[in-house]
Amino acid sequence: MSNLPKFKGVRQVFADGTELVVPPLNLAAVEVLQERLVGFTGALDPQSVGLVVDATLMALHRNYPEITRERVVNDLLDLGNMAEVMEAVMDVSGLKRKQQEAELAGTPLGEAPAGMATR
Repeated sequence: MSNLPKFKGVRQVFADGTELVVPPLNLAAVEVLQERLVGFTGALDPQSVGLVVDATLMALHRNYPEITRERVVNDLLDLGNMAEVMEAVMDVSGLKRKQQEAELAGTPLGEAPAGMATR
């Protein structure tokens, strides 16, 4: 699997310990999943679980085109990370990603890095 993601996203450690960058869904995926996204409850019903799997796969395909649905279901997702991964997939505002970038830079979100003027 490529270590250099093409699209920015949220760094996510999955159930098997693999760390991948989960970009938000592109608009093509949103069109395909739109009706299911509107009805998403986050519960353990088959529709919600299926949506998490499909949305995760579609998001990960942007950076890791070789990833398979079987790997997502068997290795990457479990009950412990299902909600967190869906949150990463739906990081529409980019807030979670921006928080991670600020932490990596050693600057709390909302503060300017040292040496940079603020408005």
